[in-house]
Amino acid sequence: MIKKRQKRQKLAVMRTALANQRTYLAYTRTGFAVVALAAKFKSLVVILVGMILITAGVYQYYTIAVDLENNIHRLPNKEIPLTYTVAGLMAIYYYFSR
Repeated sequence: MIKKRQKRQKLAVMRTALANQRTYLAYTRTGFAVVALAAKFKSLVVILVGMILITAGVYQYYTIAVDLENNIHRLPNKEIPLTYTVAGLMAIYYYFSR
């Protein structure tokens, strides 16, 4: 019974780690897409926004991965998705206000 519970917990940690990687890849992909579009339109401000998005994604991934390795259970940083939303809106506003 105890081994079954331990196996279930280990699988839950693995699912969480894989979900963390998928989220990291989505954040990074979004950041690179913003940078690529900004480079095409030669917009330094939007390139910086894309780099901030990539950095935020790396930070979120790393903190969750370290917490999982150290068996620390806490909710992820809720400011990261907000950062993505605000940065995206800023980039759109900057692009269309020119």
